[in-house]
Amino acid sequence: MRGGMRGVIDIVERIPEQHVVVRVAQEIMAQYQHQMASLVLIPGDKGIFDVKVNDALIYSKHSTGRFPEPGEITADISTIVE
Repeated sequence: MRGGMRGVIDIVERIPEQHVVVRVAQEIMAQYQHQMASLVLIPGDKGIFDVKVNDALIYSKHSTGRFPEPGEITADISTIVE
């Protein structure tokens, strides 16, 4: 049964690092698939790469100046759901 967690990844429409978006989405679904009600990718602009869970900002490329490392997003999510 799916839980009520809602994930949103705001991304730039066309970025060379598209594989990062796919990796992050796969990591989230692999670890939290039974807790996620939805995972939505939202095209944005100006280099945006934000990850939100239940409207809480989990990661922001604007704040860090970089894309997330493997496992970084799921580690951040685990601090709010476990």
